Amino acid sequence: MADDAEFALIPEVRGLGKKCLEDWAKHQVNEQEAKAREMKLRQHSKKLNWHITFGIVGMEERCFLQAGKLIRPLARLITQKHASEIAKLKKKCRVKKQSLSVK
Repeated sequence: MADDAEFALIPEVRGLGKKCLEDWAKHQVNEQEAKAREMKLRQHSKKLNWHITFGIVGMEERCFLQAGKLIRPLARLITQKHASEIAKLKKKCRVKKQSLSVK
């Protein structure tokens, strides 16, 4: 009975995690877009997807051109600021998944 409840809960938790990350990414895109508009950069967009434990997070990233150089603020923000945090989260999820499969 408890196993059934746990298995029913796992997709819900994954969906919630995915939704949280998508909301965070959209918020970051809007912040970066506001900064770029202040600098009067030309705007383009690029599809951005990344794989996480909760599934694929995808969105359209706003990119900007400055003196012919492509600027991708969200991708740079993710890799610089949150790479270690994302790695820790992935490691925790792998450990939990392995412990669940052992039972």
